[in-house]
Amino acid sequence: VFPAGDKEMVRAMLAGSLQGIIAQSLLKRCDAPGRIAAFEILLGTSAIRNLIRENKIPQILSMMQVGSDTGMRTMDDAITLLVETGVVTEDEARRKMRSATGGGEMDEALPTSDASGQADADAGRQTEPRIVRANPDEYSF
Repeated sequence: VFPAGDKEMVRAMLAGSLQGIIAQSLLKRCDAPGRIAAFEILLGTSAIRNLIRENKIPQILSMMQVGSDTGMRTMDDAITLLVETGVVTEDEARRKMRSATGGGEMDEALPTSDASGQADADAGRQTEPRIVRANPDEYSF
């Protein structure tokens, strides 16, 4: 949304003012009626600010994973924890991640059918959702 000549200045302004970002996604509970929130948390650490200033946006996900000791959490980790603790089903986790990534990225992780209509045998043995994030290269500041 900014002219090409202003992008560097906008990245610097964002990096300088960023305190944190929290994203929320609601999932259907399987242990009780209602929904539960999964939170992705990005903190405005000096490393994150530098990545934004230097336009290294695809590296932010890795920094969030490394920064879990500082309180950062990816949505993948939040949803996986909800599955592991039995609060949401694997199917709900797959559905939510498929809708968050635009649909196509999760297809290989879901049960597939061959020409005879039989479901893939390996799909039933999967113990946790295979979560694939959207391509971070799509984002630009």
